[in-house]
Amino acid sequence: MRYLGIDTGKGGYVAILEEIQMTTKWRIDFYPCPTVRVGTKTNKRDYLEREMANLIPDKDVAMVILEKGILMGKEGISSAQSIGIGEGIWRGILASKGVPYMVIHPLIWKKEIMKGMAITTKDPTQRSIQMAQRLFPDVDLRVSERCRKPSKDKADALLLALYGYRIGGQK
Repeated sequence: MRYLGIDTGKGGYVAILEEIQMTTKWRIDFYPCPTVRVGTKTNKRDYLEREMANLIPDKDVAMVILEKGILMGKEGISSAQSIGIGEGIWRGILASKGVPYMVIHPLIWKKEIMKGMAITTKDPTQRSIQMAQRLFPDVDLRVSERCRKPSKDKADALLLALYGYRIGGQK
């Protein structure tokens, strides 16, 4: 069975966590959220809905966990709109495919995943990275081989998938 974690932002990732039969190992795949650049003189991006739908497997999906989009700090109206649009697109895709999913607030899944683990940083960006690296030390969380730093978005997607596995009765 597969467990998916989706960080719903335009810079987010889909992580697919799949148990390898008869072992205690995982197969883990990451896919960036499909987007396209809008215009030639801007860094704005739009979602590519069809490509997003193609990332969701048609079978053997036990649970998908979507991170609830929330505003951080001084983000404005356009950020709120973008967050809501991304979450809505993912919900529609999952509902149309008949895939079981939950939308969960970041504070809830992070509290559960990080329970009992000593975290050495108070920086929320680094906490997810540190936890993912501890739980999955062999997984490369960089966006590309040229990057030096791990991606918080990849770490969040992976931990969301793990949360789905844990609440799916597998713990």
